[in-house]
Amino acid sequence: MANSPSINGANGRDARGRFVKGNAGGPGNPHIQKVAKLKAVMLEAVTQKDLRAIVKVLIEKARAGDVTAAREVMDRCFGKPSQSVELEADATLRAQGPAGLDKPFEEMSDLEIAEILAAGHVEVPPILKATARRVYEAKGLPVPAAFADAVLPAEEPTQP
Repeated sequence: MANSPSINGANGRDARGRFVKGNAGGPGNPHIQKVAKLKAVMLEAVTQKDLRAIVKVLIEKARAGDVTAAREVMDRCFGKPSQSVELEADATLRAQGPAGLDKPFEEMSDLEIAEILAAGHVEVPPILKATARRVYEAKGLPVPAAFADAVLPAEEPTQP
């Protein structure tokens, strides 16, 4: 056979195609040292004050209805959801969601996502309801009843 692996030849594999004992594995990442130096320069340049200012702006954008900023805050605080969960949720929305839902969340606009959430096809955490309400308000559109009473923690009225 022309495609069968060589026996412990130049590629370091056995007759079944597995790496043999003592195989170095490969060249690794040829750019790793350069990347490490660039990371070190970046870490030296960014102060805690800089990082706090950047995070503050990101949170302000999320509170103002920027869904991309809200996703970033959520991903950094709670970690990105696993791919299998995203695929299951996407399949559920396609099956139960509005007619013509033919693109993944990543390709949807903030308003399209907010409309799907408003339709009640998925359980929506309060912070996302409040963010969706902000999207409608920012676009000058009537806020759906599902989001009308949603507020972010900073917006909650303080007790005297």
